[in-house]
Amino acid sequence: MLLGRPIVALLLASAGLATCASLQSAYTRYDLPLTVARNHDAKPLGWTLPLRINGSRPLRILFDTGAQGLLVSKPCARRLHLESGAETTLGGFGSSGPVRGETALAATVAAGGLEFSNVPVEVAPGSLPGDVDGLAGPELFRDFEITISGPARTLSLRPFDAAPPARQDRTLTRAGHLLIARANLGNFVIDSGASVSVVGLRGKSIAARPVSLEGLSGLTEAYRMDRPVRLEIGGTPLILSGAVTTDLKGLSEHFGIQLDGLIGFPALARSVTTLDLRHGTLSIAEDRR
Repeated sequence: MLLGRPIVALLLASAGLATCASLQSAYTRYDLPLTVARNHDAKPLGWTLPLRINGSRPLRILFDTGAQGLLVSKPCARRLHLESGAETTLGGFGSSGPVRGETALAATVAAGGLEFSNVPVEVAPGSLPGDVDGLAGPELFRDFEITISGPARTLSLRPFDAAPPARQDRTLTRAGHLLIARANLGNFVIDSGASVSVVGLRGKSIAARPVSLEGLSGLTEAYRMDRPVRLEIGGTPLILSGAVTTDLKGLSEHFGIQLDGLIGFPALARSVTTLDLRHGTLSIAEDRR
């Protein structure tokens, strides 16, 4: 991986493993620490969760709201002695097309006092961008109300039977596993696994210089934007600073919905985001304290 290259860990295609994980610990509130993961040049690329798979030490698992379930790199799968199952097709951001992966089943996945059993895992054919051990999407936590506090670096999971009425706007829609916020500028994917925010290409005149985005499927050409982008989601403003612009036509065609951008880690790190996958609701606002 080249130093300084922005990373978009978004998964575009996978086998669509059925989520059959079972919660083994108590159905109660959990507050899990998020650690800012940094690239080789010390630039932030996202948050990692200290997940333990089959009793392992805490792994470097990127919490990626653009991912479907749990995916680990091939070197990590070897260290964990995960038994390979059927072949699967994996696709990600990049122009090289899908790659071949494998399926596996983890006996346990745990973090703190939270524990699941019989968790489907997909195995990438090699290492992952950013040299992380894997990616974990929010689907694993779908039976909880999920709150990502960027400033507090905490992932809070609240049982639905204990959750107070949430002041959430119904601005969340799904396309496959993608979580999409309906904003004033169109449909934006909530993607904590992207080290930059992305806006659909609307002309190179608004961009300062070319840059390559690195994903699971290789590289994609993009352009640095020369000014922040102001979004509004449910009437709440959100500023995308340091964003890049690239062609999202292929991504839109793949999921059958017009996609106009990605809200990446830099914006989410300044915000408190609450996701309710059960009822399809979302709230997101910058923490201005």
